[in-house]
Amino acid sequence: MEFNRRILLGCKLESNELRQLAERVQNHWDSFPDEAGEMLYPDVLPALEKFRSQGLILGIVSHRTLPVIQCSPRRHGLMRYIQVLVSPQVARASCGKPDLAMWEYALGQARIGAAEAAHLGDQYEHDVVGAKAARLFPILIDRKQCYFGKDCLRAKDLWEATSLFGL
Repeated sequence: MEFNRRILLGCKLESNELRQLAERVQNHWDSFPDEAGEMLYPDVLPALEKFRSQGLILGIVSHRTLPVIQCSPRRHGLMRYIQVLVSPQVARASCGKPDLAMWEYALGQARIGAAEAAHLGDQYEHDVVGAKAARLFPILIDRKQCYFGKDCLRAKDLWEATSLFGL
């Protein structure tokens, strides 16, 4: 809400109006996944089952707040696969994924070192660059096949990524 309030300061609203509008904006972000009507890709559940069957520790590292991070996995019944949840707020990582604090927090929660960790993500600039800076092994999930020539392994979906682990 503080971030929203700062943005809205430029609107020259009265203090009470500013607080109410900041709350409305935050409520929108907190319910965004519900409003977006997001769907679960068909490869997700089989891939998570395969990862879990191999004893891997799974987590979500996101720029969103914890309540928003939890929204989709809960709705789709995926929380049983997730052991670690990381947001910039809990990791005290003001820049999100580009901030090493985000990755250090995730590794600490998983109780593993960077050399033992991989990060699968769909945005090169945050997921691959951030993971590489923290010395994790990045895999870019490139569902639209638009990231040609990038300096990382690519998979068309999570199921294909399981083969990159030799699973």
